[in-house]
Amino acid sequence: MNTRPQVLPALTSRQGVEGEFQPNGETCLVSPPPQIHAYFQNLLKLSLPVSSVSRGHNEICFSLEEALLPALGREGYRLTVTESCANIQSATQIGLLYGGITLVQGLVASPNGTFPCGSAEDIPAYPVRSGMLDVARAYIPLEKLYDLGKYMAWFKLNELHLHINDTGKHGYCAFRLESDVPGLTSADGFYTKADYRNLQKELLTYGVTVVTEIDTPYHSSCFSKVTEDPPRLLDETDPVPWWCRGLCLDIRRAHTVHFVKNLLAEYLTGEDPVFVSPIVHIGMDEYPSSMKDEMTAYVAEITNYVNSLGYTARFWSGLGKNGCMNNPALPSDAKVQLNYWDFALSGPAETVATGFPVVNSINAYLYTVPGNAEAKLGGYTDHYNKEDLKLIYDRWQTNLFSLYAEKKDLLPPCHPNLLGASFSIWNDSHSAHLGLTYRDVLDRVKEAACLTAEKTWCGEDTKEIPFEDFFSRMNLHASYCGDAHLFDALLFGEEWMATPHFCSEGFTFHGKTEDAFLLDGTSYLTHTRPYVGFPLEMECALALSCLPAQKLPFFASEGGGVTLSVSWDGEVIMETKITEEDFYRYTFGYHLPVGRPVTLRFVCDRFNTTLYAEGASYPAYTSRWEQIAESDLPKGRYSTLSVPLFRIGQGFHGKLYSLKIKNNHTSEESL
Repeated sequence: MNTRPQVLPALTSRQGVEGEFQPNGETCLVSPPPQIHAYFQNLLKLSLPVSSVSRGHNEICFSLEEALLPALGREGYRLTVTESCANIQSATQIGLLYGGITLVQGLVASPNGTFPCGSAEDIPAYPVRSGMLDVARAYIPLEKLYDLGKYMAWFKLNELHLHINDTGKHGYCAFRLESDVPGLTSADGFYTKADYRNLQKELLTYGVTVVTEIDTPYHSSCFSKVTEDPPRLLDETDPVPWWCRGLCLDIRRAHTVHFVKNLLAEYLTGEDPVFVSPIVHIGMDEYPSSMKDEMTAYVAEITNYVNSLGYTARFWSGLGKNGCMNNPALPSDAKVQLNYWDFALSGPAETVATGFPVVNSINAYLYTVPGNAEAKLGGYTDHYNKEDLKLIYDRWQTNLFSLYAEKKDLLPPCHPNLLGASFSIWNDSHSAHLGLTYRDVLDRVKEAACLTAEKTWCGEDTKEIPFEDFFSRMNLHASYCGDAHLFDALLFGEEWMATPHFCSEGFTFHGKTEDAFLLDGTSYLTHTRPYVGFPLEMECALALSCLPAQKLPFFASEGGGVTLSVSWDGEVIMETKITEEDFYRYTFGYHLPVGRPVTLRFVCDRFNTTLYAEGASYPAYTSRWEQIAESDLPKGRYSTLSVPLFRIGQGFHGKLYSLKIKNNHTSEESL
């Protein structure tokens, strides 16, 4: 009997038979979902013909059969593979997409590009398979949100929860959506209403629903920027803890409630509302418990208002004994969902007793805060290492609401009121001058997405799947992104090279060559990919005949956001600029010589960059690290590098002998 395909999440049922299916350049895609052709092209280098008519052999056939809905649901599919063809059947286009993704994953994982013969019915255990990203405290460019949605679809995750307003370190706060409210829209990075609406609609074609969160009444300091008739924030005149001052809306005032309702209406009403999902997240966490009665009334009023506009309200459960609310008095037909997130502040028994559907977002297992553990700024992990993953994988299931497998903390597996689970990436530390960029934030998605996908798709079946099996499949697939480049990284074992005699696909030199690429001030090397991301090792052999009159990018990006530059005195400088606030300038303490060849080797893992030159090492350094209040933070500093490839060498005079870039994945721990 053949082995099962190495896909993630694992197939929920399968019967294997002898033989393998191996597609080739003549294999035909019959009535495929539109995304699938790009998956074969980008991941398998197969540009396959497409037809609407089956020929019965050497084909991958997609069949939309609505009669399968009772058996497979809206996301399940049936996959049958023989030596001559593969057949995917589902009641929906999303089910067909998931079946195609399974096939592509299996082919990618196979050393010889084959998929084992057999049949499978693959059906998710839970309807909500989600991930939350805090884009408020770390601006994520819009194009990367598209890539993130596609990455989630690659693992059959079907919800992207975006947290669009909050407060970070050093008083930083932001509201990331274009708003009609004067002064509210963040000047240093926001999404227009039109762009945001288009993002949601596009990701729906991948089966990913975008759920947007406007967080009130805590996490609300951004509303202090409102310039006309702003809502009041609690301050030192109010009988609340110090940590609430300037962060909490005063919900005792009618004007505050009116303001929040009008803000929600801006996005939830009209012929083509800005929020496309039928679910809107209204926040509601961590308000001072001394105002529990006022908070309970506020939750009910905002929930009822959202319901009146035709939307389901989801909010963070704060129903534990130390929580911020009592069970709000809502109509029996209220459309409400809860994120369960904290054992103390959202007690599982109290949350379940409401009778409202629950998404498990337990913080102890599913929260990641980039920079946090290393910087000693809180209790959550910076990233999941293998030890973290094993502990969570072995101990946690979607229906477990605490660190401990106590029966009182469980709903039965696949209970109708247990919708699923969501990982969360919170950027509390992003503005703490640690060196983090949005690329570091997205890098943390890998393990969290894979873990959540496996647990919510396979459910209790994961108890029978060893952790090492899961981990090996994660290593196979976590760096891929379907038909997008979320991480910009090269794949394991991939290496690019550019010399005067040979260039890897994608490189082009605009200029003259001899024994090297001749840099004459106007000539330059470029690549079709705008960046190569970490982990990486880059070796650049060059000889400059003179230094620039002022700092000049040797590796330049189209928008200037990331550069590797040389200053007038030869100093090598790395800069990352996302917004005016999100900016770092790194130096290496190394100066390029003039008139003789030198080889620069940059090595970057998922944390730091080091330059090696002329027998010495030069770690990246930024003066912004000196702004960190803590004195013992040698590990809480980040200097990751994504090499820009838009223009290489333009403006310089001399010779570029060679450029080599490879993936620097050195161990399973560094994924």
